[in-house]
Amino acid sequence: MALGDIRIEVTGAADLGEVARLIAAARDDGPVPPRLRELVDIVGEDAGPDELETRAAKDAEFTALLHEVLRESRKGGKKRTTIVVVAVLLVTAGTLGAITLLPGRTPEPPSENRHSAVVTTPPPDTGTGAPTGSGAPLVPPLIPSSRTTPPTATSTSTPTKTPEPRSSLATTASQTRGLPGTSVNFYGTGYNACPGSRTVNVLWDGAVVESAVPVEQDGRFGVRVTVPESASTGDHQLAGQCAGDSALTGRTTFTVSPPLVVTASPNKLRSGQVLSVRGRNYDGCPDYGTRSVSVSISAMGLSTTAPIKADGTFDAQFTIPPGTGANDYDVVGQCQDGGQWARGIFTVLP
Repeated sequence: MALGDIRIEVTGAADLGEVARLIAAARDDGPVPPRLRELVDIVGEDAGPDELETRAAKDAEFTALLHEVLRESRKGGKKRTTIVVVAVLLVTAGTLGAITLLPGRTPEPPSENRHSAVVTTPPPDTGTGAPTGSGAPLVPPLIPSSRTTPPTATSTSTPTKTPEPRSSLATTASQTRGLPGTSVNFYGTGYNACPGSRTVNVLWDGAVVESAVPVEQDGRFGVRVTVPESASTGDHQLAGQCAGDSALTGRTTFTVSPPLVVTASPNKLRSGQVLSVRGRNYDGCPDYGTRSVSVSISAMGLSTTAPIKADGTFDAQFTIPPGTGANDYDVVGQCQDGGQWARGIFTVLP
């Protein structure tokens, strides 16, 4: 199915207005919830309901982020409301089908107190001002089931209950390529076929990384998993397996990217000269919509932003300030989405 065959419609003006008010309130001094801060970083502090509606109509992940902001703002309160309803219309082979998300529910992983993300800890601070890593969740659309319930034959006799068909298992990940330590949202549909307590174990290359993940009544599950720090470069299997029947397993391929690399040229120079910086393998950065790298020499107070090219590289240049002391310095390239980073070292001569 081509991307052009998917149309997303968003309703709920009251909720969009509420999100706009939350964005405006974020300008005041005080703590800002993490999902709201993520939204403000994307749309800015002056975004109104119309801009939010326009973005949501084009981007299912942005719609899911609006859900999370609302859920976050209402957490702990007594009021429970029906929030934005997203309808995904699928047009395939000339047949129009519709899948509607349940009101008040977004395709997100279970609450953080049950299955929490593991945040990658960056290398210890060397005193050169290198930034710390950070992570944020991605929320993809639900997977449509590949099977539908067959019609029940009519009869003049007393009707009998037709057994519920076993759904096809399907899994997906919020991203299918990334670096070791990347947090990924992993989803499944059709898992109402799981027997017994209806829970799912999540496996990375056959080893359990999350256990007893609950399955919703409609057969969905969602959980955040972390790519093992020891994962080698290349393809790996991320699987959702029914805890009561290992034969019922859905799989998704995840590709581990090569490590990030930053180089400085020339690696020895004097103040007043131009330093060229290049990064490689930055196509492994998480993609939340900003395909750029923050490049900085913090010890000199220098920074810039460089776009990630199609081949995963970036390029930047700095002029070494006059009077810079002779020493070794770090130049850092950090993914703007996700926070992963790498450093290169160069020397300023007397």
